[in-house]
Amino acid sequence: MAEKIQFSKINFKFLNEDHFKKMSSFSCGNNNLDVFFQKEVFICSQCHMFSAYYVLYENDIVAAFTLANDSLVIEYDDKTDVRNSMSENAPLGKDSLYDDYFETMNVFPAINIGHLAVKSDLQSQGIGEYILNYVIYTFLNYSTAGCLFVTVDALNNSRTNNFYCRNGFIFQTTKDIKAATRRMYFPLNIYRKINEFSN
Repeated sequence: MAEKIQFSKINFKFLNEDHFKKMSSFSCGNNNLDVFFQKEVFICSQCHMFSAYYVLYENDIVAAFTLANDSLVIEYDDKTDVRNSMSENAPLGKDSLYDDYFETMNVFPAINIGHLAVKSDLQSQGIGEYILNYVIYTFLNYSTAGCLFVTVDALNNSRTNNFYCRNGFIFQTTKDIKAATRRMYFPLNIYRKINEFSN
């Protein structure tokens, strides 16, 4: 499948048992993620640890990811940076009532992308970014429960970090700079205000 991806042909589906069997040959080039998607993802999703999705393109599974409820817990030292990313960078500027309320809180509702993998031979074609946009759009318009952030605990390597930073994610702290994963967040409030501004 060397041709350029036609994103209009991509479909997102809940991972069921039949498609899990097809994941046995799925490989993204990262051994831990490969083992997870080939052997563990279905039983974990059945136990409601997260919801698992596969990305279908012309009857081929080209990517997979998981989503789980999360919260962004902000330590005092990080609060100013997170507040700025939510309000000051938005095109409509700061909202004093919103900021005053924010100051009283340190835990915020979020959705977590727990695992995201694209098949090795299709990487760097925009599929990962397409998935992020799908998740962001979904939770911008999600009204069943509150959600202010998309979070991710990204594998701590330059390629993965650059991917999330390039797509608007922000490092929450520098304390995990040498850890196996980096905690990152994406403030939905910025895009919510952009949509209001442009309509």
